[in-house]
Amino acid sequence: MWRSHDPVLSAWSKAVDHLRAYHRYMVDGLDNLDSETSLLVVGYHGRPVALDLIMLATTMHERFGKPPCPIVHRGIPATLRSSLGWITGDGPALGEAIQLGQHILVTPGGAREGTRGYGARYRVDWGSHTGYLRLALRYGLPVVPVGASGVDDLYLSLGEAYPFARTAGSSLGFAWRGLGPLGFFPFSPPFPVQIRQVVGRAIDLTGLREDPRDFTEAHRSIMAEVQCLVDRARAMA
Repeated sequence: MWRSHDPVLSAWSKAVDHLRAYHRYMVDGLDNLDSETSLLVVGYHGRPVALDLIMLATTMHERFGKPPCPIVHRGIPATLRSSLGWITGDGPALGEAIQLGQHILVTPGGAREGTRGYGARYRVDWGSHTGYLRLALRYGLPVVPVGASGVDDLYLSLGEAYPFARTAGSSLGFAWRGLGPLGFFPFSPPFPVQIRQVVGRAIDLTGLREDPRDFTEAHRSIMAEVQCLVDRARAMA
């Protein structure tokens, strides 16, 4: 849970407010997240950080009065995860968040999408990462797709890091190289591009069987919906 007196949370909130202003953040379809029970929000991972989902999380907290619960990379410092109520996967903390009606945020593409080269901009690619579907079925959560524009223009990607990092066992954050207005990531701020986000309608997975063929079909359908939202957001920008 977020603690209002936590200095880490206070500093984080101010930073996100600055980012929303800096990127002229806009979100369409926020009402699709107006639910008393938990939803599984699945989004495209911009490079190198899912900045639109970070801003969406704060916006959701303000609008609906309760923070969402993002599932994030284990490389994020534990102090930050604890202060912000972020978790790294399934377990008691996730079950508690769902009992409290918090929405769960995931990026199935993760580092696969977030550390690609320039040529793969705005192309949804989750590979065979279907863990989010298993979470949805286990907890009975509808899936809400999200896409955004601007998120692949924050930095100029100078190469693809994912295959190298997996082979070498290095941190993806250090393996990826991107150029910003004042130099290289993470020492430069991002370019001041506008980020516009589109939240789709909830997808009911009732009837989905935990069968490889059914999972593959549902996975492809949800990826296609997120791709449509990414394309729509770019057309609106």
